[in-house]
Amino acid sequence: MRKKFVCLILSGAALVACGKSQQEPAAGERSASPAPEVAVVSITEQPLVLEQTLPARVAPLRIAEVRPQVSGIIEKRHFDEGSQVSVGELLYTINSDDYEVQVVRTQADLAGARARLKNLQSEAERYGDLIKTRGVSRQQNERAQAEYQQGRADVQAAEAALQQARLNLSRTQIRAPIAGHISRTWLTEGALVSADQSQPLASIQQLDPIYIDIVQPAQQWLETRQKRVSGALQPAGDKVTVAIAGAEYTHRGNLRAEDASVSPETGVVTLRAEFPNPDGLLLPGMFVQAKIQAGIAPGVALVPQQAVHFDGRGEAQVWIVGDDQSVALRPVQLLASRGDHWALESGVSAGEQLLVEGSFKVYPGLAVNPVPWNPESTGEELASAASPVESRK
Repeated sequence: MRKKFVCLILSGAALVACGKSQQEPAAGERSASPAPEVAVVSITEQPLVLEQTLPARVAPLRIAEVRPQVSGIIEKRHFDEGSQVSVGELLYTINSDDYEVQVVRTQADLAGARARLKNLQSEAERYGDLIKTRGVSRQQNERAQAEYQQGRADVQAAEAALQQARLNLSRTQIRAPIAGHISRTWLTEGALVSADQSQPLASIQQLDPIYIDIVQPAQQWLETRQKRVSGALQPAGDKVTVAIAGAEYTHRGNLRAEDASVSPETGVVTLRAEFPNPDGLLLPGMFVQAKIQAGIAPGVALVPQQAVHFDGRGEAQVWIVGDDQSVALRPVQLLASRGDHWALESGVSAGEQLLVEGSFKVYPGLAVNPVPWNPESTGEELASAASPVESRK
């Protein structure tokens, strides 16, 4: 029995040894795995115009509230509501009866003052001659001269009163202070108005050209300004484009001014651009999206988006193929996007080989077989030196 058990064990060992020898080839017969093939592009750098998309609001170039400067009853409105008016165009007429009477009264006062002045002048001249021969006392002469000067002052006061009366009479005709689009009227014929009332009669807005007020976060404004000062960004001009309801507006505008302070309530800096508005598509109060040129980045690498990967912390990184054909993972700083490409601010250099396809096959230090990358679809071409990109910030 014991002999049979030993024979069984020896037979099993022989079978295992025989099977192992058939499955595992000799060490000399093993062959090395081929290097995986990956698609790469050569990195190039070029200047790039960077744009920032910001919220904005439309504002009129000029706005004027039409208000009465004298009191009275509105007799007539002379304009069509919502129409275009020109400078000096008659808008309202206020009843002028009282003001016409005031003009006549002041004219009479002026005539009386001038007649009195003529008598006082004759008396002053006569007393001036008599004082030389001692025909009158010095006191009488001085009184005559003083009364003459008072008469001159009375004439000047009467002339001023007449001028004011005529001015009030002219103000019964309310005219447009500026040219532009006039609103609906807020008071009608028969309404009593006064010079110190708070409610305007109407408002006029000049809409062509028109302003667009752009708000930019103070932090973003500061970063852009610092990059310009350091030379990382060069001036790109003052052109501005806007989008209305997702569609780009036909005309382009120009930056005109920027606030010299930050709003304490919102923490933004307001930039003002001027746009032509011949078709009246831009209306005051309308919200739009504005694109401004932040500057020109002198040396930017544009790479396909599929070449950029993000780690668990959301930081961007790329695979670089070295001169020895080994790959290395490198962090990069994204600057902006352009279609299906990323603009890299730092992390790579011109001439390096960037892995675009095949990243799932590699790990750091692995030797690869790089081949030129040929995208299956034509896609969007790399931006030219003057092509704008949308800022990622």
